Amino acid sequence: MFRPAFRLALVLALLRLAAPALAEETLLSDPFWPDLPSKSILIQYSLGGRFQGQEVLKIMGGKRVRLTWGSDTAFGLERKFRRWELEEPERIVSLDLIQNRGVSRANVRGILSRLWRELSPEEKLQTAWNLGALGSALSQLIGPGQVGSGEASFQGLPAIQVSLGGERFVYWAGTDLTLTENRQAAGLAWTKTALDVNLQAKLDPGDFKVPDGVTIVEEEDDEFVEDLAQRIIEILRRPVVQRVAPRVGEPAGSSSLSRAVLWPAPPPPGFREEAARWRLSPRWQPFPLPPPRRPWPAPGLKADALGFKAADLAALLEVVKP
Repeated sequence: MFRPAFRLALVLALLRLAAPALAEETLLSDPFWPDLPSKSILIQYSLGGRFQGQEVLKIMGGKRVRLTWGSDTAFGLERKFRRWELEEPERIVSLDLIQNRGVSRANVRGILSRLWRELSPEEKLQTAWNLGALGSALSQLIGPGQVGSGEASFQGLPAIQVSLGGERFVYWAGTDLTLTENRQAAGLAWTKTALDVNLQAKLDPGDFKVPDGVTIVEEEDDEFVEDLAQRIIEILRRPVVQRVAPRVGEPAGSSSLSRAVLWPAPPPPGFREEAARWRLSPRWQPFPLPPPRRPWPAPGLKADALGFKAADLAALLEVVKP
């Protein structure tokens, strides 16, 4: 009932850096599993709409626990639920504490983070540069409606707002923590809003251990998620047509369109310098035109290469059920 769609979670992970003009130090930080402002954080949420209740998020030592309880009011009924979820860098364990059953699955963001840490500084910069474009392309291919993102504010905290179809998310800027969510479930709207954020919370390490006596089913998705993460990083770490990332140490705003297309026409015989041909005959033109005088993009390259790769990735994601 409360389990997020795999595709939606992945698209949101790729969208978070699309909004603000980012400084270089932000570009080189881990976009998939970012450092948090405190080693221990406690956030209390309220649920409204179709799902009514409370949620508590506890973070300590790289692990996250969510405890969500309340009722589902769809179709005029009131069905109680109580859900416990442990999120680690490589695994996510979700438990239904009413039925004492759970599911363990691979954490796609954590695996992306591991692969990101293996990249060179230049590849990390290129990854951040391409991240927003890939997220937008994916969301248009596999999600309804338009995608939007921009800076926002929530109770004095800097935030980023991301819209995907008819759903809206507000993230705490520089983190992957949601402050508000407006979502749809089976056509009915529900909201989640942060009520209190405690950066100096005293948490019990026992809260981050799987409760005893619960049957956990292992989902056989490790191989698929690992392959998916490898494909995503491979797309992001390389330059794409029409775009070039700033070099390490160069401000992000100084990038320009890539015109690094080879000039296959050799210079005329007897001329060692290209400028000599123009001094002799100003009307002489090689074929094709030299790079500075060519229309861009060149014929056959008018579609961004990242768009083609995003389409392949979207087709792969279509086989994943929410």
